[in-house]
Amino acid sequence: MPESKERIKLIVESIEFTFFSIVYKVKTEKKIDLQNPTPFYCNNNIKNKDLLLKPTLIDNNNMEVIFTPNNVTPHYYESIIKKIIKDLDEQVSELNSIYISGEEIGYILV
Repeated sequence: MPESKERIKLIVESIEFTFFSIVYKVKTEKKIDLQNPTPFYCNNNIKNKDLLLKPTLIDNNNMEVIFTPNNVTPHYYESIIKKIIKDLDEQVSELNSIYISGEEIGYILV
């Protein structure tokens, strides 16, 4: 029988926008040593997001989770966060379509 694994939450520390991707720098909810690459798992709320997960492994040297927006470019969300888009009041609800700093983005099993 396989041993039970602990579910460790990953929290967004910062966001970087590239031409095709949204790169989330993450931290674990508690201090752990990740010597071996560990698969990242999305939370169930991903179904409410405009994000497609790119294959992601987490370890001590790589604490990034990478998504691609499904319907718009990453720069659209970047402009909302930086408050440079016109009609910002209408677009603020669009922030629910991505993860923002401080939110739980998913988890790993260790």
